[in-house]
Amino acid sequence: MGLQNSSINIAGFAKPVFFAALAILAVSTGALTYQFSRYDIQTLHGERYRWQALEGKWVIVNYFAQWCAPCLRELPELNSLNQSLPEDVVLLGINFDPMTETQARAMAEKHNISFDVIIADNQTSMPMTTPQYLPATYIINPKGQVAIKLAGEQTEAGLLETLNKLKLQTL
Repeated sequence: MGLQNSSINIAGFAKPVFFAALAILAVSTGALTYQFSRYDIQTLHGERYRWQALEGKWVIVNYFAQWCAPCLRELPELNSLNQSLPEDVVLLGINFDPMTETQARAMAEKHNISFDVIIADNQTSMPMTTPQYLPATYIINPKGQVAIKLAGEQTEAGLLETLNKLKLQTL
């Protein structure tokens, strides 16, 4: 009879422990699912990035707008730069004004943008604050930190020179 009472107690004890373990498992699974589905930026090419995944690369981020004449003048330079970038560099553009994906796609096609353009939405997370003036270009180092902010219109040659100087400084 003592054995039966202890097995009843064990069964009575096991049920709450089982449900507590199940709850912990469910919360952990939910947290992991959220963590893996979360992204910092999404591009028009359908790429979703977390900044941690870009660590080890240099990232050039250019803020522009359709109403900004210097921005439009520098787009061909950025397109050309995109074709000549080394493997360890990524070029991303982001429109200053909020746009839907459809609007951003139409704008990229209208201006023949060949580099990845970020679709800014409520999940977009950038390692810098939104600039007050355009165009603005940021170069982010392989550790994910803003190495330099460049204000005004940029050229392919100027950006490559700046990038090479920054790379030399980190050696």
